[in-house]
Amino acid sequence: MLNAQTVSQLRDFVVDIVLPCAIVSLFEMKLTPEILVSTSQVFVLAIAMPRLVLDLEPVSLPNVGKW
Repeated sequence: MLNAQTVSQLRDFVVDIVLPCAIVSLFEMKLTPEILVSTSQVFVLAIAMPRLVLDLEPVSLPNVGKW
């Protein structure tokens, strides 16, 4: 098993070295037309889905909110 000092050192290593390297490597991604299209589709869905849910709520749950 690992003692408290080893766990602390591993945690510091991950936070100080591994995590920043992982973040930097994520930004090194090459942008392709496919990635841009999928990103725009996700953005549109993220905006449209809550509106769609609000529009369909009276139809799917007609008795909710009525006492």
